[in-house]
Amino acid sequence: MDPEELDKASYVLIRHGFSQFNYKELIAITEHGERSAAHIAVELDPLGMDPELHPAGIVQCEAHQDELHKIDYKIVYTSPMQRCLMTTIHMFKNHPNKANIKFVVLPFMREVYSTTNDIAIDCFEMMEKFKEGSDMACGLNIDFSNMFMYGVPDLWQTYTIADVEK
Repeated sequence: MDPEELDKASYVLIRHGFSQFNYKELIAITEHGERSAAHIAVELDPLGMDPELHPAGIVQCEAHQDELHKIDYKIVYTSPMQRCLMTTIHMFKNHPNKANIKFVVLPFMREVYSTTNDIAIDCFEMMEKFKEGSDMACGLNIDFSNMFMYGVPDLWQTYTIADVEK
């Protein structure tokens, strides 16, 4: 993005890095073709739920840190999906002002189900895994309080299923 345009932007949207699912899907499509039985099997694999970033995805995030460090972020919102949390962490873990940036998980920033990788892990497992002081959080203090916005935290993805328009 043009630096002058970036300076004028009210917000910046960042897509998650290359995930383990993206890698498996790429291999299946490359070796067997799009919509092949192998490709569909990857999309339906129950072990593919809420994947972490692939090592290449972590490299993608780290490769863009220099540009990110030029911006004085006040607040960063992220989806509760692991690949999104990990993208946030690996992009901001070395940010010179990370202690003053508020990192907030917003459950309504969620996937619309199309493959098993769009199904999240247990939210309490996710909050424990990425809590302040954990190795996975890499020094970021992530606010998970919005996980309780629907009452029962584990129901956050139910609202995607219940949205008939989606």
